[in-house]
Amino acid sequence: MSRPVSATLVLTASGLALLASGAAQAAATPQETFVKAGFTLCDARLMQKSQGDGSVEQTIASAALQLGKGEVDYVRKSIARGRRLNNGDLSLCPAEEFYGAEDIALFAKYWDIPTSEAKRKMSENLIDGYADSIRDAIATASDKPAAPGPNENAYAEAGYTMCDARLMQQAFGDRFIKERISTAGEKLRRGDGDIVAGWVKQAREENAGNPTLCPAEESFSEDEIARYARAEKLTDAAARETIAQALVDGKAAAVRAAIARAG
Repeated sequence: MSRPVSATLVLTASGLALLASGAAQAAATPQETFVKAGFTLCDARLMQKSQGDGSVEQTIASAALQLGKGEVDYVRKSIARGRRLNNGDLSLCPAEEFYGAEDIALFAKYWDIPTSEAKRKMSENLIDGYADSIRDAIATASDKPAAPGPNENAYAEAGYTMCDARLMQQAFGDRFIKERISTAGEKLRRGDGDIVAGWVKQAREENAGNPTLCPAEESFSEDEIARYARAEKLTDAAARETIAQALVDGKAAAVRAAIARAG
């Protein structure tokens, strides 16, 4: 299902896979550095548009130099500028160039939409930086679990929980919870943490402290719930209720601290 675009760049159904030509090198190639930072070929094309580079390989090499210096924000801002200059032109990242027919069909199945609409939506997601959403949709439709992507990792690393995602899903009427997580994660990766914090704050206010939306066992294992019960000297039922309320109130860190105390 892969479609080659150059001697060193290869696209796969899960997004962008980058292979070095020739023998494996000890040092990471520019392409490997770029993809390891969570960026895609579509991002590279947007950055190319922003910088006016002669080729996407030149853009990736330039981005890798910035990433090597820790200048992730520089790369993100350049991509954001390219996104503005692109002005919603979906032809920059056509879905069929990034994904095989089977993956496009699975994406269409997930959303219950025609193939033509699926291609449009996939291109739109690629340009908007939501490749995670595409990957998750394909994995779900094929009943194959997907490893967390960069957006999901950013969401978790910022301390947000599945409960926060459920609250946002309810508040904003999202069809799929993973798309909300991916959207929030992309905002966090772009440095727009204040936007995500505002979403969660609004969602909590609209939920009005109702804990039924966030069962303890969705965010914590049975062992963790038992340890929490020991730490707080609660029955199992009381521990679950307390954890659910803490999750809704945004106090997951306090729950984790109590679990840690229990050893």
